[in-house]
Amino acid sequence: MTSKFVKFIQEYRYKMATLPMLVAFGTIFFRQEIWFNGVGLGLIIASLTLHGIYPLDDYMEGKRSDLPKTAIWMIIASFVLVPVIVAIAQVLWLTPGATLLEILFSVGELPLCLAFMMVGFYMTEATEYFGRNPLTERIENVGDLLFYGGPIFFIGHVWSLLIPALLLCIGIDSIHKIAHNETSSETISWICYFLFPLTAPLFYNMTEIMAIALLSIPAFGLYAYIRPQYTKWLAVHSISFALILLFVVILSLFGIQTPLWFEAVPDVPIPDKLLPWF
Repeated sequence: MTSKFVKFIQEYRYKMATLPMLVAFGTIFFRQEIWFNGVGLGLIIASLTLHGIYPLDDYMEGKRSDLPKTAIWMIIASFVLVPVIVAIAQVLWLTPGATLLEILFSVGELPLCLAFMMVGFYMTEATEYFGRNPLTERIENVGDLLFYGGPIFFIGHVWSLLIPALLLCIGIDSIHKIAHNETSSETISWICYFLFPLTAPLFYNMTEIMAIALLSIPAFGLYAYIRPQYTKWLAVHSISFALILLFVVILSLFGIQTPLWFEAVPDVPIPDKLLPWF
């Protein structure tokens, strides 16, 4: 049972599920009303079922011989079943007073967002079709941003995160390529990796950077447990995030507050109906 579970986690790449889940909860936080009309819950479910694209992609690239039927049903569920369930929940329970047009518009956000995420996924496959070079590798990074962070932009409407989130995707994917020996230029990839730790103080305040470190370092530890061969590279991540936090603390001791450029994370007031949850 354990080996089958681990195989399932590997095939569907659920070792990376922490990121889409964090994005899903962040999207709900920034667009607080979507939780109450059901789209937020649908987003959480779809962010997991959409992982069915990974074994299907392996089949299409010839990396596996059998057609992954479970993966196909997961993708269909993401675009059809989950939105339908959300719509039914809104009609019968969550927003019974809403008009049909309002419900269709609300539920329609979910498959539209997933469509953009799928565009992002196929952008991550750019090097498979156009060859590996610094340009196509950066196109992959934009694809990572759309696939993993798409809900923040298309449902959460937090476009201020676009630049810093892209820098994060460029950095994380660059060291990933170095670890796998899949980069056309290791020097350029190392430069791209350090873009995020060097620019994080420009966009995030101390509390946000502390939250990033507290969420990321345990996630890196879990990933290292599942894939021990990446322990060295995940240690580099942990050190980088810790040094960012240390640098921001030192700045604050000299009276210099971050962010140094603009606030990427908007200040969202907590409405009265959400206060019991906090």
